[in-house]
Amino acid sequence: MIVKAVTVAAIFASVTTPAWAEGADDAIRGSAVAQMMCKSCHSIEPEGVSTNPAAPPFRSMNMAFKSGAEFAEFLNVRHPAISGPLLTEHRANDLVAFIATLKPPHPN
Repeated sequence: MIVKAVTVAAIFASVTTPAWAEGADDAIRGSAVAQMMCKSCHSIEPEGVSTNPAAPPFRSMNMAFKSGAEFAEFLNVRHPAISGPLLTEHRANDLVAFIATLKPPHPN
């Protein structure tokens, strides 16, 4: 049921997904990465607050990165809770695709 909901949300939210991180499969993998690595600090749901007040909810994150490599560099080098390179460019792309599913669709 959750997989189907994430897939549907990924399709509807695709207008907010950067061109370098697209696809429902990517969003599903990104959800799994978020569950394993991010959920202890960030809210990874469409609603609710983060357990760590300094960690913004995923749905409010500004994804202004120009590539998956740039996002992976941020996560691996500048993220305060990650020590050492943990995420590949591919997994960073998956996270971006998942985060896009949490953002409300743009009104037309």
